Amino acid sequence: MTCNNAIHESKSRKIGFRYTSVKKALDMLRSKVKLEPALEVVSLKNVFKRVLIDNLLAKADIPPHNTSTLDGYAVRATDISSASPNNPVILKISGKGNLIKVPRNHLKSGQAFDILTGGYLPKGSDTILGVEEVELGRGVIHVDLKYPKNRGVYPRGEDVKGKAITFRKGHIIRAQDIGLLGMMGITKIPVVRKPRVVIIPVGSELTDDITGIEKGKTPATHQLVVSAMVEEAGGEAIVFPSTVDDTKILSREINRALKIGDIILTIGGTSLGEADLVEDVVNSLGNPGMVVHGVKLDPGRVAGFGVIKGKPIILLPGLIQSTINAFIVFGYTAMELAIGHVSGTFGFKVSATLTSGRDFRKKFFDFVKITYVRLSFTGIEFEAEPILGETAMISVLTKANGYISSPEDKKKLEKGERVLVNLLPGFSFTSG
Repeated sequence: MTCNNAIHESKSRKIGFRYTSVKKALDMLRSKVKLEPALEVVSLKNVFKRVLIDNLLAKADIPPHNTSTLDGYAVRATDISSASPNNPVILKISGKGNLIKVPRNHLKSGQAFDILTGGYLPKGSDTILGVEEVELGRGVIHVDLKYPKNRGVYPRGEDVKGKAITFRKGHIIRAQDIGLLGMMGITKIPVVRKPRVVIIPVGSELTDDITGIEKGKTPATHQLVVSAMVEEAGGEAIVFPSTVDDTKILSREINRALKIGDIILTIGGTSLGEADLVEDVVNSLGNPGMVVHGVKLDPGRVAGFGVIKGKPIILLPGLIQSTINAFIVFGYTAMELAIGHVSGTFGFKVSATLTSGRDFRKKFFDFVKITYVRLSFTGIEFEAEPILGETAMISVLTKANGYISSPEDKKKLEKGERVLVNLLPGFSFTSG
């Protein structure tokens, strides 16, 4: 099998195929793919979990005026600087505020202003006394203690300064952020358009009808797993019907995907033997065609990717653990390019202690190794239990809620070893 412009160092396994390191493959992906964040403007009610395409500036100060944090009276601190139980200060109540309007009157020396929590201070006042801290008389208050300036005052711009950067480019909008956007009066927000990720299952043995499976057919479900992870990571998943092992049909489907998608994921139909349907099709569509096929990833070594018109076509292997591993490595990286995130944005890591060890396969000793684990909290620390099983076993994934990525020079995992467990959106719910 020949490969146009591919990174193959030989034609097939039979004549000395060699795998590309994960790092080198990712460097190639980042250098050859031409994906940039695209602008989309969304409403406030639709901005949750979206990514800002640029810095967002506050329109005005929050709060817009000095505001009271107490029910009580606004006064001038200088008026009560000599107050004591033996020498109380008497201030005349000059007005009463509400929560709607800014008081027009200017507080003069010897005056107090009746105010509510959240009400705006009149000009000239700088201190708030609580209702329980004064003695109320007929039209006056008696103050027998002195209080410092700005006591009980929520200053203008204390929360947000007008024209300051409130959220930076690349920020993912959270629930609390929506509240602040609303307070700032921002109802239209410029965000990154969700990258459109087209998923194409490949294989004549597949059926999309999982309710009535024919003899000799396999239910096509891998795309359901991958599409959920795409959506949870901020992409828009577009799932095509399963495609039979036919070069012309697959070529038509990938061409259709290139027209509507930013990233194309094929699942199955890839190997490192003498016949490889997906690779042949990708190479027939243009340059550079296939870039990498076969990576030092276990499980997932038959993964790869090509590039057509600057868009990545990522080949995910057909065995479920390999499918997910290859998506984690290449799919997330492509999405990061489209969204504008830095590398490693999706998910986070937790330090944990292994409850048991694992010897890696000697056949792939110099590969990056993925170990799925069940993460739990003992009340003191996190523990990670390795979940092992054949690459085709989806139960390994359903029992797990995280994974460990071991470097190429790692030979084994030891019981009691401290490791970093990767948690992923949509995969790593830790409850239950």
